Amino acid sequence: MPDNQNEPILPIPSDLYLEVGAVQDQLEDLQRKLLDLQQRYHELGQSPRSLDVDNLGDPISPLHATQNTEGWLASADSNLWRASEQLSRARGYASRLRLTAQACEEREQQLSHRPPIERTR
Repeated sequence: MPDNQNEPILPIPSDLYLEVGAVQDQLEDLQRKLLDLQQRYHELGQSPRSLDVDNLGDPISPLHATQNTEGWLASADSNLWRASEQLSRARGYASRLRLTAQACEEREQQLSHRPPIERTR
């Protein structure tokens, strides 16, 4: 790496790896929430006589509205599952990255020569 004051300070690959894992955890949490919503809409669909719909568009039955809602939630879940799989693959490659000894030294030098951040109100 050239000795350049304008050179960006490289992120630490293991930190990035952990961030990808955090995103994957968030996706899994979203998937749990979507599954819960699907189940609750399914429960609504079991009692169509207790439901009504507005008259703001094409006519639709409450059962059809709940089924469509469940279907779109399932589609969103499927997309999140694919995203989770892709993140898992990305983590597999990310886990293999590290900075060279020279890059670590240069990073430390850049950090130690960085001017202090002035805080203003």
